[in-house]
Order: sequence, then C-alpha cells, then structure tokens
Amino acid sequence: MNDWDAVIIPHSCFLKLPMSSKSVKAYIKQQIDDIDKSLGGIEKLEGEKGRTVYHLKKRRERLEGNIKKRVAKFAKLHSGVSFEELGVDMLVVDESDEFKNLYFPTKMTRVAGMPSADSLCAYDLHMKTRWTLQRGFPVVFGTGTPISNTMAEMYIIMKYLQPDVLEDYGIRTFDAWAAIFGEVVASLEISPDGSGYKVRNRFARFVNLPELLQLFRLVADVQTEDMVNLDVPELEGGKPQTIVAQPSFYQKRYVEELVKRAESLGSVDPKKDNMLKITSDGRKAALDMRLIDPTIPDDSCSKLNLAIENILRIWEKTAESKGTQIVFCDISTPKKFAFNVYDDMRRKLYELGIPMEEMAFIHEADTNVKKKVLFHKVNSGQVRVIFGSTEKLGTGANIQKHLVALHHIDAPWRPRDVQQREGRILRQGNTNKTVSIYRYVTAGTFDAYTWQTLEVKARFIAQVMTDSVVPRTAEDIEGMVLNYAEVKALASGNPLIKEKLKVDMEIKRLETLKSQYMSEKYRLKSEITRITANIEGYSGKIERLQKDLERLDIPSEFRITINGRVFADRTDAGYEIIALSRRVRAGASLLIGSYAGFDLYIQNNPLSHLPLIVAKGDVEHEGRISGSALGTITSLDHSLKLIGKEITDIKDHIEKQTKRLGEIKVEHEKPFAHEKSLEKLLKKQKVINKKLQLDRFETTIGVAGDEELKAA
Repeated sequence: MNDWDAVIIPHSCFLKLPMSSKSVKAYIKQQIDDIDKSLGGIEKLEGEKGRTVYHLKKRRERLEGNIKKRVAKFAKLHSGVSFEELGVDMLVVDESDEFKNLYFPTKMTRVAGMPSADSLCAYDLHMKTRWTLQRGFPVVFGTGTPISNTMAEMYIIMKYLQPDVLEDYGIRTFDAWAAIFGEVVASLEISPDGSGYKVRNRFARFVNLPELLQLFRLVADVQTEDMVNLDVPELEGGKPQTIVAQPSFYQKRYVEELVKRAESLGSVDPKKDNMLKITSDGRKAALDMRLIDPTIPDDSCSKLNLAIENILRIWEKTAESKGTQIVFCDISTPKKFAFNVYDDMRRKLYELGIPMEEMAFIHEADTNVKKKVLFHKVNSGQVRVIFGSTEKLGTGANIQKHLVALHHIDAPWRPRDVQQREGRILRQGNTNKTVSIYRYVTAGTFDAYTWQTLEVKARFIAQVMTDSVVPRTAEDIEGMVLNYAEVKALASGNPLIKEKLKVDMEIKRLETLKSQYMSEKYRLKSEITRITANIEGYSGKIERLQKDLERLDIPSEFRITINGRVFADRTDAGYEIIALSRRVRAGASLLIGSYAGFDLYIQNNPLSHLPLIVAKGDVEHEGRISGSALGTITSLDHSLKLIGKEITDIKDHIEKQTKRLGEIKVEHEKPFAHEKSLEKLLKKQKVINKKLQLDRFETTIGVAGDEELKAA
C-alpha cells in the first residue's frame, strides 16, 4: 500500500504539487539578489540611468510584486501536501524543453536571439529541481530537442541540472557564461516584411565549443537518429521538396503596406500596431490573402492551391495501397462562420473527388476516445487525408502505418516543431519504404523570414546534437538545416542570396577541414620533436651500453664480493643479498659489493616496495630479489647477459623510428589540399558581400559581455 516505484503525471498536474510558501519566498528572494548583483556591475558601465539598468530595475520591481501574487497562486494550487513532503527521491521530466522559459537577468537586452519569456511552470520546475539536487537525489530530463529556440537554452539546461558546475567555474550568471561561450555576430537577414535585407546584431554563435560541450555532456547523453539506426522509411530525393508559389498582385501590394506600417511604428501607439502584429499579418498574407480580406478573390496559383493539386495527385496515385497523407497548418485552424484554410482545402478536395469521409481534422477529435478512433481510421486507410496543427497533431499521434506524404502548408517557428511534424511520417512502423515531405512557400513574403528564423535557430542544434569533430566556433549549418536555407533562398526571390548561402557554407566546410589540417600539422610537428629527442636519447644509451659490454667480465667460476666477503656459492650469495635487502628502506639505495666488473647496489622501489639487485656501470642493469636465493643470482646474471641483445634491439628501434621520422616530415610539409579553392571562394564571398553592401559587416561585433554592451 502506497509503496510506489514511480508516479507518472502530466505536466499540467505537476504544477498542482506546489512547493511550500517558505520555499517560494526563498526562491524569489534569490532571484532578486541575482538581479541586484547584475545591477551593481552594469551601473558602473552605464550609470544609474542606463537603459539596461532601467530594464533590470523594472524587472526587480515586478519580481517583488510577484512574491505575494505567486505565493497566493501556489496557495490556491496547494492540495494540503507540499512537494517537499511527498518523499520524492528521483525526478524524471519528459519533453523537458517545454520548461525552457526560465527567466535570468542579463545586460544583453538589445541583442536579437535572446529569450524574453518566462513562465510559472518553469519557475516551479526550477524550484523542485533545486530542492531535489540539494538533497543528493537525481534529476533526469528527456527531450529530442534540448535547444529548441535559442542557444541560451543550453545555459538554462545547465541552470536546471548543473548548478554546482556553473558555481564551480564562476559562470553561475548568464552574462558570465555568455562571456566565455557566446559571441554577438552581425548577419545578413531578410527584413520581416520580406522587401529587402539588413544587417542585424544577433547572439547566435558558440565559441570555445569543445569546452562547452564537455561541460554539457557531463549530464547529456546525446543519441541522434543516425546513432540508433531506426527502421524508418527513406525520404524521396533525400530531403524535403520545396514547392514555391509566386506572389499575387494582392500579396505584393500588401507587403508594401507592411513596409509602410513598419516605418510608421515610431509614431503609432504600440497597442494599435507593433512588429508582432505586422509579423502575424505578414504570415497570414503569405498563406492566403483571404485571411487578411475574405473578399479578395482566390488565387488559382497560390501555394494553397498548389498543395491541393499535389494532395489530390498523391491520393489518386496511392489509391490501391490506401496511402494516407498528413497536412500541417498552424495558422487559420478550423473556425465556424469565418474563412479558414482547413475548410477551404477540404471543400476543394471534396469537389475534386476525395470523399468527405476520407478527410478529417484533428480538431474534431476533442476527446481521447475520439482521437483513438480517428487514429485507427488513419492507420487502416479509412481516413486518407488528416489535417492538423503542430500542437494537436505533432506529438502523440501514431498514425504512420500508411503515411506516404507530409505537407507543410506553413512554417512553424521552431526547428523542434519541424522535427515533431516530420517525426509523424519518418517513424518506425511505417509500411512504406519511401515517403515524401513537401514544404510550400510564397516567394517575396514572410515565408522567407519564417524559414530564415528556423535556419538561425537550427544551426546550433545541428552542432550540439552531433558528436563529430567539433570546431572551436559554431555558426553555420549542416544536414537538415541546409534545407531550411534552401527554402529561405527560394522564397526570398534573390538568386544572389542563394549563391551567398552556398559560398558561405562551402567556406565553412573548407575552413573546418583546414582547422583539422592545422591541428594535424601541429600534432605532426610535436611528433617530429618527440621522435628526434627519442632517437638522440637512444643513441646516447647505445654508447653507454657499449661501454658496459666492454666492461662485462662474468667469471667462468662464480665469484661475487658482498660487504668485503667473496662468495663462490650462488645460494650462499643469494641468501646474503636477501638478508641485506631487508635493511634498505623504501626509496633508498645501498652499495653492497661488486660482480663481473660492476658495482652492486640494493634499491627498494618506492612505488612497488620491491627490492632490486642493481649492477651499475654507465647504465643500471636490474635483477629481482625474490624469496629464492638461487633465483636472485640467476636474475642478476640474466640482466647482464642481455646487454648485447639490448644494444641490438635499440638499434632496430632507432632504424624504425628514423624511417617513421622521414615519413612524418614528408606528411608535415604537405600543403593544405583545398587552399586554392578556399582562396577563390573567399574572393567570391567578398564580391557577393560588396554587391549586397555587406562588406562593412564582415567582422564579429564582440564577445558577449562588456564589449557587447558597449557595441549595443
């Protein structure tokens, strides 16, 4: 009774197991203390009226005001028993990335790429992980996307799971962490309205990456899809296919209006219009202009209609095998008495011949029982086209059995969402060997900006999640992220941007190869120094051994002098040596006599505490003093008789090392094989940057820290 091995609850219920009011007050007080420490450092740089100081002081005021509110809110959630009283001795959190909105004070308030949100759930989890770890109990986080939005989330993971490591290394605050592991960079970005390009300061680069990942992997066990070798279907063409629609007259005109709105923001009440509203309207316009104005006529060449044609084609092609398709769209979900993309697509597909009962919206399955029935219908081929949003269909939907195609009607904000979406079809249990993924974009609209945002966020995830050769810095992208870049380039409508992306990526690849080449060159240089010294050392030893060989004079009849006495019997001599060895302390050496032209010493090894009989000439020749008297003398004789063989062995070793040295020197002198290609690409990059007027913005703004603050 009540002897549970584990208690499994959803995230929503976890919040209903609150910490005690005492713990909540102490936690928030710690947050205020952290802000006070940050304020002290920033006031010295900016003065009391600095902008960052102003933001932090406002934050401090809000936190102080939140103490009463949050204590009261936790009190409402209180079930009578606090989390501390439950007897929890291990905390396991699945999909831990959902708790990433954990606030931390920072002076980088004017740099893009920084998290700005914080949540009650994150506060609650952080309090509970701190309490659990402080009592020596384990905390386990599980997620497929540890970094889902910004690189600062790696700091948040460490703040949750490695507070002691952050403290030990003096990087407990984010600004201290970022000063070592982050940089603010200037990058070319498409403006949010899609009309042009600008250079923006963004916190979007890891530095000292090997050291950062070494710390991170103290707690992170990274397993990628390639490592686990899952039995999932292959992707047609090796990557998602991008279908580009040209903008309509109405879309072009509306983008121009967005430009004017953006230019007027300074003179408009932020409550009436702001960049968030402009961005939201821009995404809607990129999807379908009828979301802006329902009276605008339907564009037969819109990306929505291109998707409908493609869905119908696949439905007809896979009729015999009952192939199913999944359609993702986060904007314009089903809504009664208003135009929405879902109803428009289903109506058109019905008119083109797909039976209504073979299409379904995930939103219509509003209970777990209804979802189970719907998923069964999809897996059995009764429902062949299912529509849904990332939130409702991106996780927990095992409908992969007959899935042949996935359609991204819009682009989500996070790479995590792309992974979750595509994880529905690229999944074990899919009976198809090959499947297709389609991404639909409208050129010259917010589609370009949205996919670009995915690129900026995903480039870091690719670096962190792969356990390959790690460069010192990470800012460009590989693998799946390249697909996002292609989508951005296609949607932007500027071929020079696509060319720049290709050139930049190839330069990064060659620079990584050159970095590896230089590392190998340094290693070879060290090896040359080591082998040269090795050869010189062994050559000197041969000379000394040769002198000992000339000195060696083992008598035909056994004779050995110990403490002035001559012994003719091996056994008697052995016993005398054993007796004397007991008098020698660890690490000491005692001269006891002579034998075969050498002085004899007893040495007691300080590490093994084993006594040795040593014949000293120009080189020391060691024999082992054992419990056997005869064995001790035999060991001494053997060490002296091996002098000739040792000379031969060392000569062979020197010969091999000399040959190896020659080979290494040849390898060391080889030039970088791709040097000319790299130089050519760097020149090409400069030409492209000049055409894009980016030649003034080719340097890093500075390390994230005091330098960044001054630059901002």
